[in-house]
Amino acid sequence: MRVGIVGFGEAGSTIANGMRSAGIDRLLAFDINTHAPQFGPLIQARAAQSRTTLVASSAELARESDIVLSTVTSSAALEAAAETAPFLDAHHFYADLNSVSPALKQRIERVISASGARFVEAAVMAPVAPYGHRVPMLLGGDEIRRTQSGNNNAYNQDNPTSWFDWSLVDSNHEMLHFVQRLIAFRKAHPALRQRSFYTGASIGRGLPDITWHGTTLNSPGFSDPQARALACTIAGVGGTTDLHVMMNMFWEALEFEVPAGGTWRLAIDTSTRSRRDIADPGGESPLTGHRCRVPGRSIIVLARS
Repeated sequence: MRVGIVGFGEAGSTIANGMRSAGIDRLLAFDINTHAPQFGPLIQARAAQSRTTLVASSAELARESDIVLSTVTSSAALEAAAETAPFLDAHHFYADLNSVSPALKQRIERVISASGARFVEAAVMAPVAPYGHRVPMLLGGDEIRRTQSGNNNAYNQDNPTSWFDWSLVDSNHEMLHFVQRLIAFRKAHPALRQRSFYTGASIGRGLPDITWHGTTLNSPGFSDPQARALACTIAGVGGTTDLHVMMNMFWEALEFEVPAGGTWRLAIDTSTRSRRDIADPGGESPLTGHRCRVPGRSIIVLARS
């Protein structure tokens, strides 16, 4: 497998290191700043550390790769796709890893699909520590929509891009409330605070610690590059609450199957208006039937005691 990375900043180099440790031995990267005086030395050092070959153009990257990952800044995601697309064909997979808007994702998909390549929608939202949950980390300001206008590398800018606008606490108080409730939810459920990552092993109640699904139970579709749905059942520890998480990355609603047994209650619904999206403990409404409709671009979490 040959993997090419467009943009070799912090995200790209971190992914390269992870792939290298996973046994992928053919890694390439193209970054327009490779020879820039300010950024070039760091890009080259990162490439040497991850044993990634820096190439001179998008054309060379596409010619030498089977899978292309775009890790440029969000503001450059569409431009990067447009520059790379002419050199792609039906044997390529192109994954855009930016957390851009749904409308922009669809524009990027159209550009890539026109080349005959297969588009994979994804987003790298935050680093995940290998082999464990550790402590979830948010960049200060994420909880109040401090976006830096899509610039994820603004450390060297002393201007409104990198300044912390405290008025966002008031203007985006609903997002702040949502993050606060998520933190409380995690604290309330031991299943989300294990010392090591799930393995699928039995926890002693005849249930594996995690079971992966798609819209159909036990069919996560990991080998389907067009899949835009994923679900999992996380077993409670020591008799605590089980959780069933359904994630719909598609822009239209999808019907998900729900495991039988007991009563599932609606704990989180990100499609619902603020302050009703996360239920108060004990105030979760019961789910009827064994299917659940998840609106587009939404996550629903069910709880079962």
